[in-house]
Amino acid sequence: MSHATIVRVDGRQAGIAVCLEQDQFRFFSTMREAYPVEDGTFGSIAEITNAVRDALAVRRSAWPDAGPVRVARPLGHSFA
Repeated sequence: MSHATIVRVDGRQAGIAVCLEQDQFRFFSTMREAYPVEDGTFGSIAEITNAVRDALAVRRSAWPDAGPVRVARPLGHSFA
């Protein structure tokens, strides 16, 4: 049976890693900056974390003046 592990990088949830078989994980991204790593197969959670960190570093170097990455949050509904 496969199991999933939440992958966090720099305090943010980057996605989930699903164990396919022993020492093989597939990554599913929950943040746009980690899409280059999406659906990749890795030998460990540490490899996934490093790949996501590298993807974030590329984003930061491509847009150094963009500031911190912000996470969209759903808006509350008002039924006044």
